[in-house]
Amino acid sequence: MQLGKNQDRIGRYVLLTMFFAVVSAWASLAISARVTTEHELLERQVIEHSDRLAHDLKEHSFRLQMELFQLNQLVGTGNPDVQNFIRSKVEAYDAHTLELEQEKERVRKMREDLIHQSQASRQQQQELKNAVLWMQGGILVAALATMARKKVLWFTSFVVGMTGVIQLARIHWPWFQ
Repeated sequence: MQLGKNQDRIGRYVLLTMFFAVVSAWASLAISARVTTEHELLERQVIEHSDRLAHDLKEHSFRLQMELFQLNQLVGTGNPDVQNFIRSKVEAYDAHTLELEQEKERVRKMREDLIHQSQASRQQQQELKNAVLWMQGGILVAALATMARKKVLWFTSFVVGMTGVIQLARIHWPWFQ
């Protein structure tokens, strides 16, 4: 009589374990989808901001070049003081244009770095999700093994769960690979 009650209790515990394994797998997938969406949104914002900044820099550079052209036309029509003033303005515009080009290049590099970081983070998140799913699969198979009392299922649960543990170790300790 006592043995039957224990088996019923074990069966309920196994079903509860299986329920939690399935729900935690679903929660992991939901969290992963949300984080992926946030990464894509951030990446899109970075691209839009850098494109807008590059456009503003290009527009400002164009305006400076137009003023430079106008000043160059005036150089030959004035007295030497005016010509020297215009030449100094032209040199200042040239220097400013060069600074704008350097700033544009810095923004482009920053954009590429942020996109690369976002993609690396997304890849690591995907690997973490897979590791959690493998471990949760191991829990699920272990619960089935407890109910069925089959050694092959125990071995399978160990292999599936350890696959997740190894993937988790590879994520956190790259030298583990």
